[in-house]
Amino acid sequence: MNPHTEDESADARAADTARLAGRPPARPFDEAADAEEQLLRLGVVRVKDEHFRVGPYRYTRLADARAEAERMRARERRP
Repeated sequence: MNPHTEDESADARAADTARLAGRPPARPFDEAADAEEQLLRLGVVRVKDEHFRVGPYRYTRLADARAEAERMRARERRP
């Protein structure tokens, strides 16, 4: 028989399962309070990327964006 009602969260059921298995309950993920610390603990690394937009295209390399910009400029100058 399940002692939990349908209104109880999955966290409560997981805590009971961990307790019965002799493990400490998992710490709930609180994104607003300590997301950065938890991400580091889990091995998730934040990476900031630069993107360059040229017309409808997006590039991660500046050289590619510049080459496209030059191609677009050359097309605009054609009669």
